[in-house]
Amino acid sequence: MKDLQPVDLNTQVQNYLTWLDTVRDKMMSIVDTNPQEVVKTIKKIELLEIGTQKAKLIEVTKKAAITKIYLMRQLGTFILKEIKRGKAVNPEMTLNILGLSRKESMIYRRLASLPKYHFDHAVDCKPTIRYLVNEYERGMKIKKLLIDNEVKNIDATLKDYLLKDVSVFLVESYLNKNKTGEEDIDYDVSDDVEEDIDTEDDTKKEKEVLQDTDISIFQNNSVEIIKYFDQFLVFIKAIKVLKREQYNLIKKQTTEIREKSREIVLEIKNLKEKIGG
Repeated sequence: MKDLQPVDLNTQVQNYLTWLDTVRDKMMSIVDTNPQEVVKTIKKIELLEIGTQKAKLIEVTKKAAITKIYLMRQLGTFILKEIKRGKAVNPEMTLNILGLSRKESMIYRRLASLPKYHFDHAVDCKPTIRYLVNEYERGMKIKKLLIDNEVKNIDATLKDYLLKDVSVFLVESYLNKNKTGEEDIDYDVSDDVEEDIDTEDDTKKEKEVLQDTDISIFQNNSVEIIKYFDQFLVFIKAIKVLKREQYNLIKKQTTEIREKSREIVLEIKNLKEKIGG
């Protein structure tokens, strides 16, 4: 067996970026015929996003996040079309078969429900699930305010507010002022204006949804991590010839893994104490 050759970092980054482009195009084309494969691919991209974030490969991390979000949105569109209130239009297609929880399904459907202009704008601003879910909530609240106040040209007005990142608080304030003939809304929002006016119950519910989603992601990632370690073990056992610097690199990385594992075990013990176990 030939000596193992270290992979050039720039080459690795380009390989990741190329793979993300390729897999996005492929998954977009098969979401209606093989949604299960799209779900599996989203999990793989999540692992890549986590790994490259730790490695500080910013370009890859950002592209992985954006690719994942677009696939989630596409999958959400499929769910809206094929599954109604947890029941499949097609009996052979359910959330369980897809490998998704109800919480994950809800988030995917929310991404799919965002108007394209709002979705693209939100992704450009901050490509994270939490931010896009918040944007969905903001859009729904503003739309309800416009409907309740019988505003003309609701769609155009809503688009204007959303793309200018106007808070629900300012929209409500503007609508109240407008009824009394006062001046129009000022789009120059100062940093000290409180934009998050979710009620305590709404905030709590959203946190619970996101926590459930994080746990679901953790469960899937754990399976993939175990598979990775199985493959890594096979790789270690198969090595016949190794350079000293390559050995030192593997030893260093496995030491870091061991230390992280110890930290996780300790935190699990602390978690058990929190729930009174």
